[in-house]
Amino acid sequence: MTRAQRLTLMAGLVLLAVMPLLFPSAYSLNLLTQTVVAILICLSYQVLLNQGGLLSFGHAIFTGLGAYVVVHGLNARFGAGLDQWWFVILLPLMAGAVAAAVGFMLGLTASAVSARETAKEIRIVCRPSIGSKSRPVLNATPVS
Repeated sequence: MTRAQRLTLMAGLVLLAVMPLLFPSAYSLNLLTQTVVAILICLSYQVLLNQGGLLSFGHAIFTGLGAYVVVHGLNARFGAGLDQWWFVILLPLMAGAVAAAVGFMLGLTASAVSARETAKEIRIVCRPSIGSKSRPVLNATPVS
């Protein structure tokens, strides 16, 4: 990283640290928070697509699921009158646990479908010819 890039990064971090002092209203802080969250989502997609080379919209499922859990958790908090600081800790943990559970269920479903499709392919490749009394033999030709 060059000196100019480091200075630009430091200036940006200082600007982000000063922004809540420049705009102290609740609306401005809410807007800044939503902007930072959107930037983080875009950066995760940039890493996935540009650096990883994977085209996937699966992360949108978990982002939306996390937002859904957080919104319902906040509604429960205001309905129950619980302390705010517990929810600062609990909401990300709840969203992560729900996303992990959904990811586990999706992974089980995908692996079951993949295993079933693989078994179909093996049966097709290893099937004996019609009318033959021989055992199934894999009829693969070597690749040169």
